[in-house]
Amino acid sequence: MSSEELLTEAVARIIHEIHPEKIILFGSRARGDDRSDSDVDLLVVASEETIRCQGRRRLLGRFWAAMGRLPAAFDFLLFSPKKWPSGATA
Repeated sequence: MSSEELLTEAVARIIHEIHPEKIILFGSRARGDDRSDSDVDLLVVASEETIRCQGRRRLLGRFWAAMGRLPAAFDFLLFSPKKWPSGATA
């Protein structure tokens, strides 16, 4: 699975699970200096209501479960829009 296919599948799974407002790739894969063993760093912005109703730990658990057996390690950061302003950059 290519890096692009991996990211496309990961994003599709996250969208299916929680319908986030934004998903931002950061780290070595975003910079383009990743290696075959590099993890995938994703910052996910979910609504206040989603985080409040489902809880941060439960949402992160759903992220991990959604990744299933994708051939990469993932690291997730979860923010609400208040904590991640729309003008901010990763």
